[in-house]
Amino acid sequence: MGMFDKFKQMANAVTGGGATVSVQLHPVNEAGAMPVVVTAVVGGTDVSVSSVYVKLRGLEVMQVDPKKALGRFRSQLDGAEQLFRKGNTIEVKEESFETQVQLSGAESLSAGETYTWEGEVRLPAGAPGSFRSTHMRHSIQIQAGLDAPGNDPDSGWIDVEVG
Repeated sequence: MGMFDKFKQMANAVTGGGATVSVQLHPVNEAGAMPVVVTAVVGGTDVSVSSVYVKLRGLEVMQVDPKKALGRFRSQLDGAEQLFRKGNTIEVKEESFETQVQLSGAESLSAGETYTWEGEVRLPAGAPGSFRSTHMRHSIQIQAGLDAPGNDPDSGWIDVEVG
């Protein structure tokens, strides 16, 4: 292995650029599970992974325009006048759940190859599905990744409609 190859491996570990990861989620089946397919396209150097995983989370986001919500009381709020004039929206985020499923154990992935893993994920009991209202939304998000040294290559969080 040449010096350039070592630099590429180090860069991939820092950036997660050793592979491009994507995930596809299928509708809920009769057993209440959602089948998933994870695909990884390995870049120019081999990648050693300790596992392939899928994460599922619920994210609750509330947005309120304080001018509308507190309109008649704004003169009584100390220092809030600037906030109202700027038209800012207050946003609060809360994770309602997160679950992780391991699809595969340790593997060595060869440069330039494409790999696929299949499995299924389930919403935790009592977890709300996706919804949107005037000031609030609850989204279900999925992420697939390769547990590798440095920064894990992953798909990023992707919104999915559930329930």
